[in-house]
Amino acid sequence: MSQQKADEAFAAFQEFVKARNAADDWINWADTTGSVMSPAMVCKAIEIGTSALRQNSRIKKLRGEVEAGLRRKKVYVSPSDVTKKSAATELTSNSNSKERAKMKRLEERNAALEEEVSGLKSKLVKANIFEEHLLETGRALPL
Repeated sequence: MSQQKADEAFAAFQEFVKARNAADDWINWADTTGSVMSPAMVCKAIEIGTSALRQNSRIKKLRGEVEAGLRRKKVYVSPSDVTKKSAATELTSNSNSKERAKMKRLEERNAALEEEVSGLKSKLVKANIFEEHLLETGRALPL
C-alpha cells in the first residue's frame, strides 16, 4: 500500500470514528460476537479494503484503542466472554442439531410404522370378512 493511500485510509478511519462517537451508535457497527467492530461494515462505510484494517498499523492501533474503550464502557463485550459464550452456544447448538436430526429420524420412522399399521388393519378387516363369509357358508371350521 502506498503511503498516500495509507494516509487517506487512516484519515477516513479517523473521520469514521469521530462520526460514530458523535452519533453514539457503536453497537450497530459490532460484528456478530459483539466484541469488535465489523471489518466488512467499517470498510464498506469508509470505502477502503479490509486489508487496510489489517495492514495499516495506525488504523490497527486506533481501532484497538476504540474497541478497548467501548469494552470499558460495556458497549462491546470482552473477547474472553465471547469465547465462553460461543463455546457454550456451540455446545448447545450442536446438541440441538443432533436432537433435531434424531427427532426427524424418529418422526420418519413413526410415519412409516403408522402406514404399516394402517395397511395391516385393512388386511385384518378383509380377513375377518372372508372368515365370516366362510363360516356362514359352512366352508370353514371355527378355531
